[in-house]
This record gives sequence, C-alpha cells and structure tokens, in this order.
Amino acid sequence: MAGADPLAPLAGVAAIAGAAASLLISAAAPSPPTLSVTVFDGGGTTAYLLRTPAGSTILIDGGRSPSTMAGALGSRLPFLTHQLTVAILTRSDTDRLPGLLGALDQYPVGMALIPPEPLPAPFTERWRSTLGSRSVTVREPTSIDLEPDLRLHVLPTRPVPAESASVNLARTLAIRLEYRNTTLLIGPGLNPESIRATLAEGQPLTADVWFVPRGAGPGSLDAGSLAAISTRLAIIPVNSGFRISGPDPASLALLARVPTYRTDINGPIEVTTDGDQVWVRPERS
Repeated sequence: MAGADPLAPLAGVAAIAGAAASLLISAAAPSPPTLSVTVFDGGGTTAYLLRTPAGSTILIDGGRSPSTMAGALGSRLPFLTHQLTVAILTRSDTDRLPGLLGALDQYPVGMALIPPEPLPAPFTERWRSTLGSRSVTVREPTSIDLEPDLRLHVLPTRPVPAESASVNLARTLAIRLEYRNTTLLIGPGLNPESIRATLAEGQPLTADVWFVPRGAGPGSLDAGSLAAISTRLAIIPVNSGFRISGPDPASLALLARVPTYRTDINGPIEVTTDGDQVWVRPERS
C-alpha cells in the first residue's frame, strides 16, 4: 500500500506517460523515489494521505468520524509510523475537523495548515491545545519546498459569489504539488468562480492529475475551469455522505475525454508518480 515500499508489479495498474494524453495499461511498477497520494473515505468526507519521495507523510482533511479516520490511517501508514509531517485542513467545518483532530491525537504532527476562516467553536480550544504554535493560518498564497524537486503550493480561495446554491462563501485551501515534471491539484472547496478568481491573481492551477472538487456534483466545474486546469487524469472523490446519487451527469460529460476514476466505483485510489509518469492503483477495477 502507500508508503516507503514500492508498489508490487500488478497487471492493470494504469500508467500515464507525461508526454502522452492517452491512458496506457502497463504491468510495470514505479521505482522509488516516488510521490503517492491515496484518496479514501475519512468518515463521510474524503481524506488524502501523501507519502513523499523522502518518506514524509502529509494528511489532508479528516472526516466526521475520528474512529473511522484512525482505522483508515492505521491500515495505510507504514508500520511503526508514529507521527505525521504535515496536516492540512482545507475547510473549517465539522465535516473535516473531527477526524483530523482524532488523527492528530494518535499521530502528532510537525506542522498544521488551516484556512483563514475561524474554526467551529466546539473545536477551537481543542485545536489550540493540540497544535499550539504548530498551527499556521494560511492567508496568502504560500509555497513550501518540502524536499528536492518537491514543492507544495497552498492557495487560499477567495470568498467569491457562487452561481451554485450548494456552494457558500467560506474561504478554503487548495493544494498544488509539483514533483519534477508532474503536478497534482487537490482543492475540495474549489468551484468555477474561485478557480477564475485564483487565476486572476496570477496563481497557476494547471495539473496533470486533478482531484475533482465536490464529488463532481452540480456546479463543481465548467468548461472554462477544465480548460484552465488542463488535466490528463481526473480522480473524483465521492463522499459516502454525498447528498445526491453521485457525480452530476453534466460534469461527467465535461470529463468524457479525460481518463477518470471515482471512489464510489473504484474505492480508495492511490496515485503514484516518479515525476515523469503517473500510475493509478484503484482498490476495485
């Protein structure tokens, strides 16, 4: 599974060549050093676990259930791992915070990044006592050189008016990872309006791999945002607590020309890159 160990050779692992736009099927497995992102259900809300080429661990979001999150991490973190390197809360709400706090109780973290919006009142003091000075509020675009060839961009979204009634004006965090020649974008709170606002500020959002926000539900993307991101691979995290039956047909139609995986169909999905190629390992084909 994700971690310092390389993926075992597996027929059916999907490999995307950096210079190609088509999906290739290959039995070859990536060789370290690699960057991996596993997207999974953290307890009603999607969570993301990253393993860096040097073996650091980054957890993005939690879920509503601390026990579900603890079990999910225990099965995915390398054996004898007792801490996390970085934790990121993309949105200050009760859908993501309980599970993240539960994870941080079990796995102390070196640094936590949170959006500008205030934390929900029931969790404010607990967050402060758990993290103290290790909690950093990201108010402006911030870049962090995590390791050689690996850069983390943290982009706060702006509280722009939303065309979709399902989207409120809370500021969130979007995460863009650059590893050598490959980029990945994780922005659960992004929508077409915040994408346009971020681009207008001069922040790049192009990504070879895009973790499509809001389960690709109504209003989550449009042709303009898809063109701006220019992705070659789409991963759709569909929350188990999603209030509709699944991704919006209009969103899926926009993604029809892009190789796409969905957690409601494929289960937890691991994306691995050596900086040039990308491998996708779904739990279910």
